[in-house]
Amino acid sequence: MLANEVGGPPLEWVGVGAAVGASRTESDFEGKFSLEFPKRQPGEPVRLIVSKPGYEVVNDVELEATLPADPEAKPLLVLLCKEGNREEMAARYYRLRSNEAIEATYQQK
Repeated sequence: MLANEVGGPPLEWVGVGAAVGASRTESDFEGKFSLEFPKRQPGEPVRLIVSKPGYEVVNDVELEATLPADPEAKPLLVLLCKEGNREEMAARYYRLRSNEAIEATYQQK
């Protein structure tokens, strides 16, 4: 859990759960959290639910996730911003992702 954008400060006490199959937890002082899905297998889809009063999720489309075989390999990054700032922070985030994809394509060519 990071504030505003990639490289932002970690957010603690962010509530994290899933629509089905996991008990609720909170992020720690480093913004990290862990969910266990005892009745689910890697490859199955899950919908995460993230909440912190006064904040909204920037990259909410990524809350629709697939359970990884190795969760340590690529941890899920969730960005939150103060309510009312989501549009600006989402534009920054998705522009960054777009630029990364363009650069990767350019390097391949």
